[in-house]
Amino acid sequence: MLLSLGSAHFRFTYTFESGHKLVGFVEGDRSQMNPDLVFNLRSLKAICLDPQGSPLMNFDTTFGQLNTSKPEVILSGSLTGQGSFFSLNYRGADASVYNAVTDTWIASGWDPQMWKVEELTVPRSKTAISSAANLAWMAQAIA
Repeated sequence: MLLSLGSAHFRFTYTFESGHKLVGFVEGDRSQMNPDLVFNLRSLKAICLDPQGSPLMNFDTTFGQLNTSKPEVILSGSLTGQGSFFSLNYRGADASVYNAVTDTWIASGWDPQMWKVEELTVPRSKTAISSAANLAWMAQAIA
């Protein structure tokens, strides 16, 4: 049996009880047999926002998987060369953000109702995408 895989982009948001937010987008693969499960996550662009909405740090490296129909996510991200990271793990009921520069835990606590993920629609023709349009799409994904 052949396994047909497809790639897609997703926007995610997790809001901590403290008001801090993780917002970003990621690319992942999924199969036709289980289209809700997204794995082999890559191309992370994420930021941690303070309760007032100001950026605290960003993340560019990822590992994990997520489900698009229920709050089942195992996702970690880090900032290359910094040591700062975030982790979302529904199995362990854990979510946290750590700032390695200040040696501080920024936020923690898992609430499945605070996890949101949606698939993004990417323009069909990559040749028709200008760099300005690509930047606009990225800004929309994080907004």
